[in-house]
Amino acid sequence: MMSFDRLLLVAVLAIALPCRAADPLTGWLLLGPMPITAQAEQAPTQAEQKAFFNAHQVNPESTIGVKPGQAFPYGNARLLWQPAPASADGAIDLEAFFGPADYAAAYAYLEWEESSAREVVLGIGSDDGIRIWHNGKLLHEFMGGRELTPAEDLVKATLAPGLNRLLVKVQDLEYAWGFSISIMQPADFGDRLVQSAGAGNLDGIALLLGLGTDVNHVSSSSGLTAWQMARMKGRSKAMEALEKAGADLRKPMPDKSLLADRWIQHYIEPADAGVSVLVSENGNILYQKAFGMADVAAERPLTTNSSFRIGSVTKQFTATAILLLVQDGKLKLDQKLEEFYPEVANADRISIRQMLNHTAGIRSYTESEGFMESLTKYEDPKKMEARIAGYKPDFEPGESWMYSNSGYYLLGRIAERVSGQSLGQFWQERIFEPLGMTRSSLYDNRLRIARPDEALGHSWEGGKYVRAQDWDMSWVAGAGAISSTTEDLFRWNEAVFGGKVLNADLLREAHTPAKLNNGQQAEALGSSYGFGWMPDENRGLAMIGHTGGLHGFSSDLTRLPAQKATITVLMNAMPGKNVSPSAMVQALAEIFFYEQMSAQESFASVNIDTAVLRDYEGRYGYPGGAVLTVRADQGRLFGQLTGQEEFELFAEAPDRFFWKVVAASLAFTRNDKGQVTGGVHSQGGRNMKVQKLADAKEVSLSNAVLDRYTGTYDLRGMELSVQRRDNSLFLVMGDQPDMEIFPSSETEFFLKSVQATVVFETDTEGRAVQLLINQGGIEMEATRKP
Repeated sequence: MMSFDRLLLVAVLAIALPCRAADPLTGWLLLGPMPITAQAEQAPTQAEQKAFFNAHQVNPESTIGVKPGQAFPYGNARLLWQPAPASADGAIDLEAFFGPADYAAAYAYLEWEESSAREVVLGIGSDDGIRIWHNGKLLHEFMGGRELTPAEDLVKATLAPGLNRLLVKVQDLEYAWGFSISIMQPADFGDRLVQSAGAGNLDGIALLLGLGTDVNHVSSSSGLTAWQMARMKGRSKAMEALEKAGADLRKPMPDKSLLADRWIQHYIEPADAGVSVLVSENGNILYQKAFGMADVAAERPLTTNSSFRIGSVTKQFTATAILLLVQDGKLKLDQKLEEFYPEVANADRISIRQMLNHTAGIRSYTESEGFMESLTKYEDPKKMEARIAGYKPDFEPGESWMYSNSGYYLLGRIAERVSGQSLGQFWQERIFEPLGMTRSSLYDNRLRIARPDEALGHSWEGGKYVRAQDWDMSWVAGAGAISSTTEDLFRWNEAVFGGKVLNADLLREAHTPAKLNNGQQAEALGSSYGFGWMPDENRGLAMIGHTGGLHGFSSDLTRLPAQKATITVLMNAMPGKNVSPSAMVQALAEIFFYEQMSAQESFASVNIDTAVLRDYEGRYGYPGGAVLTVRADQGRLFGQLTGQEEFELFAEAPDRFFWKVVAASLAFTRNDKGQVTGGVHSQGGRNMKVQKLADAKEVSLSNAVLDRYTGTYDLRGMELSVQRRDNSLFLVMGDQPDMEIFPSSETEFFLKSVQATVVFETDTEGRAVQLLINQGGIEMEATRKP
C-alpha cells in the first residue's frame, strides 16, 4: 500500500496541457552512443555526469558538412554518423535507434540553407539533458531528468543567410531518451501563452507577446485564454501583465465540468485503464463521471458505479472502527498494546493512539523481504501477527514517525477482538449499512464473485496495459482491504464530517496532527498525520484525506472542510500511464474552487552577481530529512534535492529563486551578520522553513580501513551492500540510488544527500560486524553477513 503522495518538488500536473509544436526539423544525422563511464554496470556519480555533459566529445565549432556514413573516432571505437528515422511529430527516439543505453550521450547534426536572415523561435524538448549549438555557438542547454515533451522550452534564434548548422547533444540518465526541435509558428504561440500564464512565467509571457501573439487566444486543449488560466491558477502578476497587453476581462469563464472533462480526457484515453471521479459541495454532487476501461482486454468500460480496491484510504475506516469502540466505552486511546499483543516489542509502552498516528515504531511488514513474492496467496492472521511480533522496532514509541501498515493491521485485529465481530461485519453493521454505502465491503479474495461493475487492476508496462499482480487482501485487512465506489466514499465523507459517525471530540482528535514525545508535531511525508487522515492545504484551502495504492489500483479521497466539499478519484492502474489521483485531485480543486484559493507567485528572471550566488552554496535541511544541495556555476545557481536530479534555480530577486520544472520557489534568509542561515521553500500554497546545515568535517581514511567495512549486511531482512569504489564507500540496496558515505572519524560516516549518519561497530580485529544508520531520529541496525 502506498502512503499519501503529495511530495516536495514533485511537479503536479497543471491544468495547462502541452501543445503540439509545428514544423519539426527533420533530416538529422545521429552519432553515438557514448557511455559516460567505462563501467556500464555502475551508475556514474553526479559529478561525472556533469563533467561529461559540459565536455565536448564533438567539437561544435569545427563540425560542418557531415555526411551519412562518415566515421568518427571515439576512444577505441569507430562511430558512424547515421540518418535518423523520420517521425510524424519530429521526435527522435534515441532508445529505439541505439537501444537501451543508460548514462550515455549521443549527438545529432543538421544543416540547411536560408535565403536571408530571419528570427525564429525554436520549440525544444528532451529526455533528459540537452545542449544545442547554432553555427558553433551555444544556443541552449538544460540538464536534468525529464520526459520528452515537444516544445517544452522556447528559444529565440537568428538564422543566418546561407548555411545554418545545428549540433545537438542529448545525455541520458536512465531509461528512455530522445529529443525534438521544431520551428514554432505563430499559430502555436497562443497555446504556449496560456501555458506560460498558468505557470506564472512572466519571461515566457513577455517573449510570446513580443512575437505578436494574440493575448485573447483560446487554448485548443483547455478552452481558456491566458488571462483566464492565470486567474484560475492565482497568478496575479501574470494577470496584470496580460491586462496591460489588452486581455479581455469580460469573457466568461468556461463551464467547470467542461474544463474537467478536457483535463481528464487529455490523460485518460477511451481504451486506457480508467478513472472514476466525483466532486461535491455542500452535500450536492457537482461532477461525477467515469473514463476509460474497467477491463482493458475485454473492452468493458468503467461506470460511475464501478467498484475499486481503495488501498490505504481504508485506514480511516479502521481508525473509525477503533474510535467507535472508544465511543462505546470498550477501548481507550491510551490503552497499551500489551493487553492484546504482549509479544510485540515495546508493547507495554505502545498506546492505541500511537498506532493510529504511526508513532508507535512498529515496523511495516510491507517493507520486509519476501512480502512481494507472497502477497498473491492467502495469509493466515495468526501468521501475520507472529510475523509482526518478530520485528525489531523502528524507534522507541513516540520518538519519531514512520508509516506502518503493521500498526493498522493489528488495529483491525484489535477491533475484531473487542467487538466480537469480523472487521468486515463490523464495518457493514456500524458504517456501510447505516450510511447507505451499498457497494462497499471488505474485499475477500476467497469469496470473490465476478461482478459486472468491478474494476480490474492493470499495470502500464512496456507501453501497454497488462493485468496487475492480484493481491490477496488477507495481507492487508485493516491496513487497506476495502472495495468501494466514488459515490459511497462521498456518502462516507458527508456523514463523518457531518458528525453522524463520531462525536465531535473524537472527530477533532482524529484530524489533529500527531505530536512526538518532545511536544513537536510529527513530520509525516511532508505533511502531518492524524488517525487515518492527513491534514494538509493547497493554495490556502484546508484539505484532509488519504491516498491509497497497490498493484493495479490507486486512489485519493480528499475533503475540503471549509467548502464542505469532497473530491474522490479512483483509478484501476498502478503503475499508471501518466497521471496520479493526487495530481488529479489538485487539478479538480483548482477547477471547481479556484475562486476561494489564495494567489500564487509569478516569476521573472533577473541576473545576480556571482559573489552573491556563492553565498547560497551549501546543504539545506528539509523537514523529514531531505537535503537540498545548492551550488553556483558560471553565474547560475543549481539545486539538487534528495533522490532527484539537479535543476537550475532562477533568480527573481537577489535573495529569491524559483524552479521552472515545478511551481516552487526558495527565499534565502540571513542573520544580522549577513550570513545565509536557511530559507523558506514555497510550493502549492505551503511554506516550509529550511535550515542551512553546517558542513561536517570530512577526514581521510586509507583503503585498508575502508575495506574493513565492505560486504553485505542484513537490514531488517533486506540486503544492504557496502562497496568501495576507489577511495570512497557507497551504500547499495535494491533499486535505490547508490549513496556515498563520507568519513568523519575512523568508524563514523555521514551522508550529504540526506540528513543521516552511519556508524560501524567492529570486532577486536577492527573488522565491521554491524552498522547503525540514524536518520531523522530513527535508528536501524544492520548485521554483517558471513
